Amino acid sequence: MKPAAILCLAALALPAGAQVTDPGGPRPIRLFPQLTDYLQLSGEQSIALFRLYSDWNQYLVEKRVRVAQVETELTDLTRQDVLDPMAFGNRYVELESICREAKDRRTQYRDKSRSLLNPTQSQKLQVLEQAFALAPVIQEAQDANLMGREVRMMAPPPPYFSSGPGSYGIMSNYFDPLPGCRTPGPRAIIIDTPLPMPRTQP
Repeated sequence: MKPAAILCLAALALPAGAQVTDPGGPRPIRLFPQLTDYLQLSGEQSIALFRLYSDWNQYLVEKRVRVAQVETELTDLTRQDVLDPMAFGNRYVELESICREAKDRRTQYRDKSRSLLNPTQSQKLQVLEQAFALAPVIQEAQDANLMGREVRMMAPPPPYFSSGPGSYGIMSNYFDPLPGCRTPGPRAIIIDTPLPMPRTQP
């Protein structure tokens, strides 16, 4: 097991508010460092959030394993000389059921996580949501050269914990569709065709 994973497990086993010590250095490990600073999370809140997120990821792993099995079964069914509509239908129904269950479970975990925040922290979270809604506008402003590329529309995936600058733990995955969902949410569209230059008036 990697040291980062060991530190994560160690953090979950510690009492609320405790710190994790990095064996490779004297600095303590902080869970969700940037989020903790922004929302002013207590040690108890930070560890509780990490536990919920760990449970959510464990759930995703289990469901993705089953989805991979179902997709393999669908591939095998496709290769058969005589197609079995019932077998196909049962497996597609299972995939849709997994997708719907994952959506409900995600909402449950999000509600539990938000219930940990006090009113002031909840207001700060709303500010983050409003800023995130401007991401497409920021992207267009960069394309129009109104903003430099040094202003990131979205920062790199944040670490779950950090012991300081340049020291990161397990990384999360953006744009990762829920297991079983055949139609993920909208994504950015990249246009490779050069745009026509505006014509000048004679």
